[in-house]
Amino acid sequence: MTHAADMPDTPRPPRPLPPPERLWTVDEFATLWDRSPKTVRRWIREGKIHVVRLGGTVRIPNSEVLRLTSPDVDDEDAGEAQGGDELRTSPAVSRMLTGAAAS
Repeated sequence: MTHAADMPDTPRPPRPLPPPERLWTVDEFATLWDRSPKTVRRWIREGKIHVVRLGGTVRIPNSEVLRLTSPDVDDEDAGEAQGGDELRTSPAVSRMLTGAAAS
């Protein structure tokens, strides 16, 4: 009888992939933060928001949205822009993003 250990070239079953991360469009992100898409594009250019570029499109990963809504992130890290143009959202949106139940 042959055992799998005796067969070094035996293919292993693939590992399950993690669920795909939500990617926000610039327009969706702008709506979420109650800002114009132009402002969001400026924040991207200034490096205040980290993005994923897919071909000619730009997407904002949900992990970036969560980073920006984290209470542990100070205003500078959260990308506070000139003129009080802050990257802050409401607690209700934060709960929605983290999947927490509404209270």
